[in-house]
Amino acid sequence: MMKDIGHNTHVEGLVFSRNSRNSKTHGFGIFAYIGIPNCIYAFKKSDFCEAFARATHIRLLFHNFLWVRQMGLEEYRKKRDFKKTDETKGYKKLKGGNIYGIQKHQTRHLHYDLRLEMNGVLKSWAIPKTPPTEIGIKRLAVQVEDHPIDYSSFEGIIPEGEYGAGTVEIWDKGKYILKEKNEDKLIFEIRGNKLKGDYCLVRFKGKKNWLFFKKK
Repeated sequence: MMKDIGHNTHVEGLVFSRNSRNSKTHGFGIFAYIGIPNCIYAFKKSDFCEAFARATHIRLLFHNFLWVRQMGLEEYRKKRDFKKTDETKGYKKLKGGNIYGIQKHQTRHLHYDLRLEMNGVLKSWAIPKTPPTEIGIKRLAVQVEDHPIDYSSFEGIIPEGEYGAGTVEIWDKGKYILKEKNEDKLIFEIRGNKLKGDYCLVRFKGKKNWLFFKKK
């Protein structure tokens, strides 16, 4: 957090003096460390130390966000040997935007993987039967590990001996609009090629088992 303490600015355990004779001179180094966009207002206030403190706070928040997101993909990476599979490692920084997709996954048992972009990853559920296109059909959806955003465009063959070995192809894709969300229920509008309209995911047994169906 950032706090003003007398003539100093305090950020995450760092203190920058506003009275330093060299504050304005050192201020120009801010641009190389943080970048012009975060410091441009320093010209207006002629207070480079405060600019540095505020921008450092922004950087810390951003790096914390990236760390949390990478932790969310830890299980995904542990299950895969990227020297053998062409699946994405998930290190690319991509701009998503409410991505929805379903991938048909032919392993020993055919299933369909539902993907919904949330919090910088693809939340994922494995559906054992064809996803419901009509009202009145309910499907089991088992939540699995988070996947990277760029996995939504993955198609190919996962080699034998690897996790999820088999053929992956895109079955449906598009966007979704989240309408309601809590710990045990998601309501969202799907705008895909095959699935269209309002759908619901409801947790019904344990932490991983959900029901997926189209709403009336």
